[in-house]
Amino acid sequence: MLLFLFSIAAYADCPLQQAYSGPERHDIQVAELTKIFEQSKGCLTVIEIWASWCGPCIQIAPEVKALHESYPSLTIMSISADATGAAAEQYWRKHTPIGPKLRFSQWTLGDLSNSFATVGATFPEAIPYFVVLAPNGSLLYETHEPKSLVELTNVVELAIKSEKLK
Repeated sequence: MLLFLFSIAAYADCPLQQAYSGPERHDIQVAELTKIFEQSKGCLTVIEIWASWCGPCIQIAPEVKALHESYPSLTIMSISADATGAAAEQYWRKHTPIGPKLRFSQWTLGDLSNSFATVGATFPEAIPYFVVLAPNGSLLYETHEPKSLVELTNVVELAIKSEKLK
C-alpha cells in the first residue's frame, strides 16, 4: 500500500504529466525536448522514440506497457516519429498510448542528436530509442533497438530503490 501511495504522489508531482495532459495528440518540435528534459527534473523519466512503421518498435511495445504497469511512479514520454499525425493516431487506436500522445511534427537526425546530446545521450539514429533520466536530470541509461527491456527495467528498479533509501 505504501508503495502504491508513493507511486501516486511521484506521478502526480511530475511537471511533465501536467504539461502534456489530456487525450489529444500533442505535435511537438524536436526543440521541445529541451523543455521536456527540464520538466523531467524531480521525476524518474523514460523517453522513447518510436514509429508505427518500425517493426522493432511494435515488438517492444508490450514490454513498454508492462514497464508502465509495473512502475506507476515512472514517467514515460513515448514520442512518435511518424511523418503524419494520421499514422500515429491509427497506431494509437489499436494500441493504447503510454502516457500523453506525443508526435514530432518534423525532425531531422541531426536535430535529435543535438537535443539528446544536451543530457549526455548520443541518439545513434535507430529506433526504438530509449533514455532514462534520473530525477536530477542526469542520464542514467540509453539504448536503441533493444531486443528486450530487461536491462532498462533493471536500471529503473535500481533508481527507484536508491530514491527510497534517501
